[in-house]
Amino acid sequence: MAKVKLRMAIDPFKVLDRIAEKVGGKLVGKKVISMDYDEEADILYIQFKLDKEVDNEALDEEGYIIGKLNKKGEIIGLTIIDASQTKPKTSTT
Repeated sequence: MAKVKLRMAIDPFKVLDRIAEKVGGKLVGKKVISMDYDEEADILYIQFKLDKEVDNEALDEEGYIIGKLNKKGEIIGLTIIDASQTKPKTSTT
């Protein structure tokens, strides 16, 4: 069997770690159930829970991290715009 080299455009788990730093405790205890990356648009979609989405909320100042909310206000997913450009939170101290 021939070996196949696969390359990912981004490391989605590193992006998620950086996002978690930016949004604080809002993602504590979340388990990823699905993930999709649109390389052309540079958008990462992450799903934590299968539930009906009823609202969206920007989780960062720029509006690049959008939380998908259920009727209880829980974050059930994320849409991360410019995912490959996501930088760790910088300290202002």
